[in-house]
Amino acid sequence: MKFFFTGGFSSGDGDTESWEATRQRLREMIGTEDKSNPLSDEEIVATLKAKGVDVARRTVTKYRKLMKIPSSRQRRQY
Repeated sequence: MKFFFTGGFSSGDGDTESWEATRQRLREMIGTEDKSNPLSDEEIVATLKAKGVDVARRTVTKYRKLMKIPSSRQRRQY
């Protein structure tokens, strides 16, 4: 039954953003980041909050791991 309902996060305008939309934003942010100075999970949370998506750092970490994206230290290219 849970399959038929989507969850999500509240956005700044009172709407709800789905989990999949949040993961897509995360993919885009990490894909376009500066590889010599990648975004930390805290910086990603701050950017999402500025865009009106209220999400916790632990949630960003969980989604990043589910998508098999390494941490900012491991993504850094010198």
